[in-house]
Amino acid sequence: MGEEDEDFPEAEPAAEQSPDSPEAKRKAELLKTVEALDKKLQAIEYKLVSPALVNSDDKYFVEPYHAYLNLIWLNAEVGTGGGDVAGGADFPPTDTQLDTLRLIETDMTGATAEFQKLLKDDLPAFNRVLGDNNVALVVAAASAEPEQSKGN
Repeated sequence: MGEEDEDFPEAEPAAEQSPDSPEAKRKAELLKTVEALDKKLQAIEYKLVSPALVNSDDKYFVEPYHAYLNLIWLNAEVGTGGGDVAGGADFPPTDTQLDTLRLIETDMTGATAEFQKLLKDDLPAFNRVLGDNNVALVVAAASAEPEQSKGN
């Protein structure tokens, strides 16, 4: 008799809870808290990548680019080049390229500030709810703050 013939006990179905039970209400409130934080994080993410492009590529051009794709475009224009441009450092950046850089810097500064605020204000409150419900806490990696270059 091989291992594949071995019988395993069937899992017991979970006991159904009444929608009015305290446990069901606690879980519903926890789910609302998780969904609220997820929406806040998505709002910050969508400042960097447009929602239409999150699960796709940019072949449809359905929305204006956000910071991420603008960085890719700018690198192709002034850096190593892309499929449709040569790139290179022989000419100074154009006004459009400089405007795009300013837009990217503004978007990145705003998204960074919102993310730092979320880490400072929303994450501790979110973790209190998780802790009250015996769920593992969310731990933020070191600092999401970009390092400042140090002069010599």
